[in-house]
Amino acid sequence: MPELFRSDKEQPINFDAVGEEKPEVLGTGLLEGDVVCVEGMISGSGGRQKEVQLAQKIFHTEGMLGKHDVEGHVKILLEKHAELKRRHLPTIPTMRIGEVDGDTRLFMTDLTRGGKNEVISNMDWESYFGRAGKYFQNDAKFELSNKEELSQNASDIFKQLVTKGCIARNDVFFVIMDKDTKKGQIILGDIYATELYSDSDLKSYSTRCKLQSDNFKEMNRFLLEINGHLSDESQIDLTLLKQAYDELDQKVFDGFDASEELA
Repeated sequence: MPELFRSDKEQPINFDAVGEEKPEVLGTGLLEGDVVCVEGMISGSGGRQKEVQLAQKIFHTEGMLGKHDVEGHVKILLEKHAELKRRHLPTIPTMRIGEVDGDTRLFMTDLTRGGKNEVISNMDWESYFGRAGKYFQNDAKFELSNKEELSQNASDIFKQLVTKGCIARNDVFFVIMDKDTKKGQIILGDIYATELYSDSDLKSYSTRCKLQSDNFKEMNRFLLEINGHLSDESQIDLTLLKQAYDELDQKVFDGFDASEELA
């Protein structure tokens, strides 16, 4: 029964797996490992138990690009996850570290909800270093029933990223789509490729310009690549994203004098 921690400063919870991991691999990372589902019971400090299905990341100690520092990698993931949650940015609800048979594992919320959701990344169609995305060579088009909401969703996340001091690369974003309703939402899923800035960093005009330009470029690329795999009726309009970029030009940088940093 592994103990699952968010950090060494809190009481762990116990997770008792029921049976083996499900054979279906939910995802395979270039630098990290495979994500599979595992069912079990969580026991908290008060003795309460809850049946859950979690996503479990099984790390490669030697990955496709060489040696992989699992302990250091997981520490960075947990620190970034805690900070994203603190800044109220949309990300994976739960992320904890545990040990199974002496190996470090990452336990997370199962974003598929036991197969009820489709979890879509723009990297799912990519293939390199021997890794093939789960939709590689699959030309099927997804259908979304709430493309207008997703357009607003993308615009809102872009503004949040800029004002809360975070840069998210295009492969950070996931679309979580309910398979029945075809409704989707965007979250920050592959959070290792995020860059977080402190409050003092945000006082810098050049930092804010970088946050604005980089986040616009990355979100724009993500939406364009996802649109390439959506039906014609499901295309996500990028107009609101461009409007948000223009609004930030006028509002977010008020009170900052670029000449002060150039002097």
